[in-house]
Amino acid sequence: MALHCAAEFASDCEALITESAQVFAEDRTLQGIRAAREQFRDAGQVERLARYHGDKARWVLDAWIESWLHPGFASWTLDEVLPRVARPVLALHGALDEYGSTHHPELIGERCAGPSRVKILAGAGHVPHCEGAETVLTLVTDFLVGEASGTGPGASRTGGGADPIRSERCALRRWTAAAAAPRRRPRSPPAPCRRCRARRSGRSGGRARRRQCRAAQSGSGSARAWSSSR
Repeated sequence: MALHCAAEFASDCEALITESAQVFAEDRTLQGIRAAREQFRDAGQVERLARYHGDKARWVLDAWIESWLHPGFASWTLDEVLPRVARPVLALHGALDEYGSTHHPELIGERCAGPSRVKILAGAGHVPHCEGAETVLTLVTDFLVGEASGTGPGASRTGGGADPIRSERCALRRWTAAAAAPRRRPRSPPAPCRRCRARRSGRSGGRARRRQCRAAQSGSGSARAWSSSR
């Protein structure tokens, strides 16, 4: 899907990162999906997917399995899409991916029109961002920093800086810092005093009295003196 988007909307794409992507219907992929179909006969496994897909978990699972295993899907390939990807590409793939061999990222690196970088992650399966989060984070950061500074695979295209990528990276840092910061409990507004309650109910009013009520709530000495004199 990401490869299709990069090909179709090149003007809106600065760079592309793929993880465990498949570019054709490989026997290894189909075998892995058949094994997953048996695994997900267990209702508990489907409930695990509900964390991400809610009550559509079963529909998502069936659509994924039936699409890949449909006879008409056997000839599916991205051969015509890859040459249209002209942006810098980072292709990540686990060496032990049960759904696809390393031939997939190699094809991405070879056939994409733009500069590419292929990283095979030793010991990782289909979800490297979970199995080796720090490694993946480092690779992605280095790739984006390189593109932003003009030292990445797309340096000759960017001519010394891809500002949109730098902006996205800075925004990501701000978001991460905000998410990690301890959250303050919101302060409750002070309860209205007796005079404010009376004013709201229509029994009392007056601009000066309202000012004194606000001052009393803030704890000023003049307000306390005014209140005690009453």
